[in-house]
This record gives sequence, C-alpha cells and structure tokens, in this order.
Amino acid sequence: MGYRIRIEPSAEEILLDEMITSVASRLAGLDDGDPAAQPLREHLAELEARRDQKQRAQEDEAYARNKVAVWVFLVFGVLGAATLITGLAELAGSSQDPLAGKVAMVISGTLLGPILISLAVASWLDIRQYRRSHDTEPR
Repeated sequence: MGYRIRIEPSAEEILLDEMITSVASRLAGLDDGDPAAQPLREHLAELEARRDQKQRAQEDEAYARNKVAVWVFLVFGVLGAATLITGLAELAGSSQDPLAGKVAMVISGTLLGPILISLAVASWLDIRQYRRSHDTEPR
C-alpha cells in the first residue's frame, strides 16, 4: 500500500485524471495495429507521468510539513504536560494563590498535553509510512 496524503486534488489533477480516462477509453476502442494507437499510448504515458509527478510533489510537501509538525506538537505537548504537573503540584500545595488559576492550569494541561502528543504520534506514523512506501522507489 502506497503513501496516501489526505488533501483535495487540485483542478489540474482532476483535469489530468479526466484526460487520462478519456485517452484510455479511446485507446481501448482501437485495435493494436491501428496507426492512431501508438500516438495515443505515448500521450497516455505522458499524462500519467505528469500526474504521478504532481502526486509525488504533494507527498513530498506533506512529508516535509509532517517533519516540522511532529516537533511542534511534541514541544507544545510537553509544555501541556508540564502545565498539568505544575497545576497538580500547586493544588496539592498549601499556597494562598486563588484556586481558579490552579484549576485552569490543570484543565489546560489535561486538554493540551494528550491532544498534542497524540497529534505528534500521528505525524510521526505518517512520516514512517512515507519512508516505508518510498524506500523501494528509485531515486
């Protein structure tokens, strides 16, 4: 299974897919010995190569974004976890600070830490899937 990115196709990609379908259907209606078949095969190969090139470029961009995102999510996830730990420590302590601030720290740490760390793990898994699917490809 290849690496699949989760984005909407551009107008150019949609047009390329439609052109590929059209050329393939015209080619299917021709005999192998027909003189018009060879130029259609060449045109179909060019269209497919162009589509594959665009898809690869999008995959590479998604990979680069995930490499940055995993670190951003991890840093802020750790900050969220630190906020949770600090809030719990202050709740356990006997300081005279208002209770609302301590509770806000616990709530924000509880929400931010696990969410951001899970996003970091999802980005990391996407990076691994990309690397696994592109290891066998020629460079």
